[in-house]
Amino acid sequence: MREDIAAGIVLFNPNLERLEQNLKAVSGQVLKIFLIDNGSENIHGIQQLLQEYSVCRLLRNEINKGVAVALNQLMKEAENNGYTWLLTLDDDSVCENGLVQKLSAFTERPDVGIICADATDDSMTNSGSVNKHSIRSEKDGCECVESCITAGSLTSIRAWKTIGGFDERMFIDFVDVEYCTRLRTYGYQIWKVAGTKVHQQYGNISGHFHFLGKMYYLFNYPPIRIYYSVRNQIYYLKKHGKVICKSRQLFFLVGYVGKRIIFEKDRYKSLCAVIRGVKDGIRMRV
Repeated sequence: MREDIAAGIVLFNPNLERLEQNLKAVSGQVLKIFLIDNGSENIHGIQQLLQEYSVCRLLRNEINKGVAVALNQLMKEAENNGYTWLLTLDDDSVCENGLVQKLSAFTERPDVGIICADATDDSMTNSGSVNKHSIRSEKDGCECVESCITAGSLTSIRAWKTIGGFDERMFIDFVDVEYCTRLRTYGYQIWKVAGTKVHQQYGNISGHFHFLGKMYYLFNYPPIRIYYSVRNQIYYLKKHGKVICKSRQLFFLVGYVGKRIIFEKDRYKSLCAVIRGVKDGIRMRV
């Protein structure tokens, strides 16, 4: 077990049974687990559960400050305690056995900012990886990718500090994509390791549909999540428009909006969230 690697988990009203699976899976792979709670209503249940895990250290925000703030707090706490790498996880992430060992085998690569795993949702029959848009593949099974989600990502604290951390203006959603884009503009690389897996839950899946020969799942995100996603995607386009493929990102945004207001539940509330997100995204200054 490497002494320079810790794990960090962001908590917000977690399902305690799933959180326990998370802790069981990762507690034997790292020396320390830092947890930031973002004002959870079930904080007493969380505290009771953590008493069973001596490797855990809980820090609390009285209100929900967003995932970007919490991630920066986790990275700073890990840095203050002498760690140089942090495995970032959501409260519903469950690592496979030996994940940290597999990821850490690639920490000596030059200019590495993140080493990530395949992130999958077992309720999706064609889940695949959400770490998309490969840049190139290597003979050792590593694949250089444009971005990855924070769950199951072994993140360099040095790189995090160099690029200025996670963008706290974004609060939640697209925080990971923006961070990865900034990493690459600073010359860092993101590597996905073949044969690795972290199990993740992407939403309240109610079904799926086919469009242009592809299957799409209905996640039924709450309106607040839709608002932040739309707002942040517009902000992201303005912030990184010179270095990203704008047409691809706009296509993704249109598809994201269309799925929410045509196929999923609470269409009216979703539409209102989209309108608010567009307005506020346009207003946000870079």
